[in-house]
Amino acid sequence: MADGSQGLSGLIGAFITAAARVLAMETGSEVSLGQSVQYQAPLRSPDEVAVLVGISGLRLKGVVLYAMSEVTALNLASAMIGEVLTEFNALAESAVSELANVFAGNASVELERKGYPCRLSPPSVISGEGLLITLAEVGLIRSKLSTQHGELSIILALREPANVSQPA
Repeated sequence: MADGSQGLSGLIGAFITAAARVLAMETGSEVSLGQSVQYQAPLRSPDEVAVLVGISGLRLKGVVLYAMSEVTALNLASAMIGEVLTEFNALAESAVSELANVFAGNASVELERKGYPCRLSPPSVISGEGLLITLAEVGLIRSKLSTQHGELSIILALREPANVSQPA
């Protein structure tokens, strides 16, 4: 079985590319890519807002989290809806949730091209200080994107289910 820190680590590129493309399109911001770093759970994140999307398929299971500061979440939501938001309310939550949904949806198209068709769960927004990310038996890969609106972390935890045969 490969975990998110080994054989499947190359798949983070699908998530990075999708998020960068969507951020540029939706917010009009230039996006710069940071380095991807592998972690073992638990990972303590300084971010205050995270959107979790579950990933499930015959050859792939796990989650992707899009994590950011509350300020970045407000800036991204404001850019998306065209008005300044000053508090992380239901409208801001809805905007960052939809943004993460579009990121993950675009990434899933690329995953399918690479032989990993999957389904995505609806996004779940988690907010609060000092997020602690713990996923049993899965390595974590974190990559950062920087925009004029702030930094966004993509945290990917993927594994191949046991007893899955590889395509010929």
